[in-house]
Amino acid sequence: MRPTLHRRVVVALVMVFFVGLSARAAAAPVRILIAVGAPIGLSADQTLVHPRDDARGVAEVLTTLGGVSSPDALLVPDARVASVRAAFDRAEVIARQHLAGEVTFIFYFSGHGDHDALHLSGEMLPLDELRGRVEHMPAALRLVIIDACRVSQDRAKGMSGEPGFAITLAPVPPATGMAWLFASSDGEVAQESDEIGGALFSHFWTTGLRGAADADGDGRVTLQESFDFAYAQTLLRSARSGAVLQRPQERLDLTAAGPVVLTQLAARRATLVLPADRDALYLVYGVVARTLEAELFARPDRPTALALPAGRYLVQRRFAGAGGATEVVLPAGAVRGLEPSAFRPFESEALALKSELVVRPWSLTLSDGVVGGTAISLGDEAMLEIERRWRNLGVAVRALAGRGEYGTSVNDVYETSLGGEAGVVGIVPLGARVDLRAGVDLRAVFIRQEVTRKDAAEVEAVGYPGTAWFNGSAWGGGLHADARCQLSSKFYVVATVKGLALATGTDRGIEGRLSFGASLGIGASF
Repeated sequence: MRPTLHRRVVVALVMVFFVGLSARAAAAPVRILIAVGAPIGLSADQTLVHPRDDARGVAEVLTTLGGVSSPDALLVPDARVASVRAAFDRAEVIARQHLAGEVTFIFYFSGHGDHDALHLSGEMLPLDELRGRVEHMPAALRLVIIDACRVSQDRAKGMSGEPGFAITLAPVPPATGMAWLFASSDGEVAQESDEIGGALFSHFWTTGLRGAADADGDGRVTLQESFDFAYAQTLLRSARSGAVLQRPQERLDLTAAGPVVLTQLAARRATLVLPADRDALYLVYGVVARTLEAELFARPDRPTALALPAGRYLVQRRFAGAGGATEVVLPAGAVRGLEPSAFRPFESEALALKSELVVRPWSLTLSDGVVGGTAISLGDEAMLEIERRWRNLGVAVRALAGRGEYGTSVNDVYETSLGGEAGVVGIVPLGARVDLRAGVDLRAVFIRQEVTRKDAAEVEAVGYPGTAWFNGSAWGGGLHADARCQLSSKFYVVATVKGLALATGTDRGIEGRLSFGASLGIGASF
């Protein structure tokens, strides 16, 4: 009986252990996001340009910094009423897999609306239904952000008349009560802008979540910090644009034991640190995506850290009518600080090119590689290149020096070549560090041949020369493709493949030469 009782005790303890593990796993905090973009409203609404980008931007910052896992981020970029309802159904399924007290639900919308409904692709989603859906979600903390739109030059956006939709905070620490956030005050319009590539409020809200709103420098951005930053920047930008003022609004009824933290900068993938600077405006553009990632005035008392995806960025600094720019490569996990001295001066006309501005237009590359083809079986070619770049187009001049050889049944032939090449190259940025490039080249080279008979020793023994030298030239052109990988914003390595078709004069007339090659090089831009 004792062994049986012992086994039962062991089994019970094991069951209690695994039940405890299961409960602990179920209690793990989870955040669920629905991010909706609706560029098309009702027939009377002007089609908007940027709601899809707004929704993707919110999803990106909350999945990388805001604790939302990718499977729990439901993106609805071209929303209809049915697709929004389906997203709510899916979010509820996810939420019910967890304890309600550990669930945070976030709903974001960018599109058209009025005081009764959201406008989605010719249909209306009543706000009463939306409110009911949110209240029914089994979550302790509920956040709803609506950036709703109408018409105008910087296409007006806004909820009219009634208060913005509620952010409901269930009675669970650290906050209880309710709060409302919306893009503009009652009776005002909100705006989207082609210059920033999105809605003003949404753009500055996500910029704040990346760290610009971190007022106390503790590496966290709270709900209040994000709103305060978005309010100030949206009001300032709408005033600068010459359009109507846009004043975001919040209505809070909270009992908080602590702040509601929206993003943790410790979860960042890469960090750009802007210097302490008084009255300087900084703009951060993604070079590959060609998007404005952040726009903010630096703090005068301390540096400002921005959490960004790994990538390549062009940073502009504008101060007292003057401007400058620099490029920054941010690998995953890197922290890169900038000082005012890092910015090269540019006129305002150049800064207007935004992400297409080339900070270091000149580059110098030294490379070496192997060649082969119909003229030589194996050779080596060194190249020194200087290139001038304009946006995604470059013009290059190269100095060439090569050595090659081939053999016949009678002779061994060694060639030395000196010459030059000029070409045009198209450039496509790809990823955080790599540019893909392709070009067309024209080439002219001087060739000196050393022809040595295989029986040179025998013929020289009877008084005949065993070696002869010939001079000539070759001209033509070809194609090349290369991948340039940035080691930093200044230095890079490059791998190239090329093909050439050249013509050269011989005692038998004009002969053609085909050759192919591959090379590796290192260079610097300036």
